[in-house]
Amino acid sequence: MDLLAVLELIQNPNSETRKSAETCLIDLEKKDYAKFNLELSKILSQENLNPEMRRLGGLILKNKINNFWENNLEQPKKDYFFDEKTSVKEEIKKNVIKVLNSSNKFVRRTASQVLAKISQIEISKKQNIELISFL
Repeated sequence: MDLLAVLELIQNPNSETRKSAETCLIDLEKKDYAKFNLELSKILSQENLNPEMRRLGGLILKNKINNFWENNLEQPKKDYFFDEKTSVKEEIKKNVIKVLNSSNKFVRRTASQVLAKISQIEISKKQNIELISFL
């Protein structure tokens, strides 16, 4: 099942359907953490999608990045995801920056929250300070 379909099912009022979708979401994340986050950023950046789905994708992305960084994960994993040379992180940032031009203010706000979290981590690692001047 694709990530967008899972996000739609998470919004379902039926508790059984929602619980099944939450399990599927966890499975997708475990399968490939970097790809999972990249897909969330793509959902956030797609102007043609329902704004609520975009916001949900962005909020999950922000929370995953925050949890990934703050929890006691193995340092090599942290270093990989937040390494300056990691193209996945750069692709996520490009997708999120694109959203700052969105016509929907709520989606823009969600994107700014994701960017703030990424920037907070990068600043703490003394990485990519030029993003601040760009913004």
